[in-house]
Amino acid sequence: MQLKQIYELLAMVLKVDPQLIMSFPVTEPLEKLGMDSLGMIRFILLLEETFNIAFLNSDLILHNFSTLEKLFQTLDKYEIEGKK
Repeated sequence: MQLKQIYELLAMVLKVDPQLIMSFPVTEPLEKLGMDSLGMIRFILLLEETFNIAFLNSDLILHNFSTLEKLFQTLDKYEIEGKK
Protein backbone atom coordinates (compact mmCIF):
# COMPACT_ATOMS: atom_id res chain seq x y z
CA MET A 1 0.00 0.00 0.00
CA GLN A 2 1.20 3.43 -0.78
CA LEU A 3 1.54 5.78 2.12
CA LYS A 4 0.72 8.79 -0.02
CA GLN A 5 -2.60 7.26 -1.08
CA ILE A 6 -3.54 6.55 2.52
CA TYR A 7 -2.79 10.15 3.50
CA GLU A 8 -4.83 11.41 0.54
CA LEU A 9 -7.83 9.25 1.45
CA LEU A 10 -7.65 10.38 5.05
CA ALA A 11 -7.35 14.01 3.98
CA MET A 12 -10.38 13.60 1.71
CA VAL A 13 -12.51 12.22 4.54
CA LEU A 14 -11.33 14.88 6.99
CA LYS A 15 -11.49 17.63 4.36
CA VAL A 16 -7.97 18.85 5.13
CA ASP A 17 -4.78 19.26 3.13
CA PRO A 18 -2.79 16.00 2.81
CA GLN A 19 0.30 17.90 4.00
CA LEU A 20 -1.44 18.39 7.35
CA ILE A 21 -1.89 14.64 7.67
CA MET A 22 1.73 13.99 6.67
CA SER A 23 3.02 16.35 9.34
CA PHE A 24 0.62 15.10 12.03
CA PRO A 25 2.30 13.09 14.84
CA VAL A 26 1.64 9.38 14.31
CA THR A 27 0.82 8.79 17.98
CA GLU A 28 -1.75 11.60 18.31
CA PRO A 29 -5.46 10.72 18.13
CA LEU A 30 -7.01 11.40 14.74
CA GLU A 31 -9.88 13.01 16.65
CA LYS A 32 -7.63 16.06 16.92
CA LEU A 33 -7.95 16.43 13.15
CA GLY A 34 -11.73 16.13 13.33
CA MET A 35 -12.18 12.38 12.83
CA ASP A 36 -15.46 11.07 14.18
CA SER A 37 -17.18 7.68 13.99
CA LEU A 38 -18.94 8.38 10.67
CA GLY A 39 -15.73 9.67 9.15
CA MET A 40 -13.96 6.55 10.30
CA ILE A 41 -16.57 4.36 8.61
CA ARG A 42 -16.16 6.32 5.37
CA PHE A 43 -12.38 6.04 5.63
CA ILE A 44 -12.49 2.27 6.23
CA LEU A 45 -14.78 1.79 3.23
CA LEU A 46 -12.46 3.89 1.07
CA LEU A 47 -9.49 1.80 2.18
CA GLU A 48 -11.31 -1.42 1.33
CA GLU A 49 -12.33 -0.13 -2.11
CA THR A 50 -9.01 1.47 -2.98
CA PHE A 51 -6.78 -1.40 -1.88
CA ASN A 52 -9.22 -4.24 -2.59
CA ILE A 53 -9.11 -5.57 0.95
CA ALA A 54 -11.79 -6.66 3.40
CA PHE A 55 -11.13 -6.01 7.05
CA LEU A 56 -11.96 -8.81 9.45
CA ASN A 57 -14.76 -7.96 11.85
CA SER A 58 -12.32 -8.42 14.72
CA ASP A 59 -10.18 -5.58 13.30
CA LEU A 60 -13.08 -3.16 12.90
CA ILE A 61 -12.72 -1.48 16.25
CA LEU A 62 -12.03 2.21 16.64
CA HIS A 63 -8.84 1.52 18.61
CA ASN A 64 -7.20 0.02 15.49
CA PHE A 65 -7.76 3.25 13.56
CA SER A 66 -7.46 5.87 16.32
CA THR A 67 -3.93 7.06 15.42
CA LEU A 68 -1.82 6.90 12.29
CA GLU A 69 0.52 4.48 14.06
CA LYS A 70 -2.32 2.05 14.89
CA LEU A 71 -3.81 2.47 11.45
CA PHE A 72 -0.53 1.51 9.77
CA GLN A 73 -0.11 -1.46 12.12
CA THR A 74 -3.56 -2.70 11.13
CA LEU A 75 -2.92 -2.14 7.41
CA ASP A 76 0.46 -3.89 7.61
CA LYS A 77 -1.33 -7.00 8.77
CA TYR A 78 -3.36 -7.07 5.57
CA GLU A 79 -0.40 -6.26 3.37
CA ILE A 80 1.51 -9.23 4.78
CA GLU A 81 -1.49 -11.56 4.48
CA GLY A 82 -2.04 -10.44 0.89
CA LYS A 83 1.50 -11.49 -0.06
CA LYS A 84 1.08 -15.10 1.06
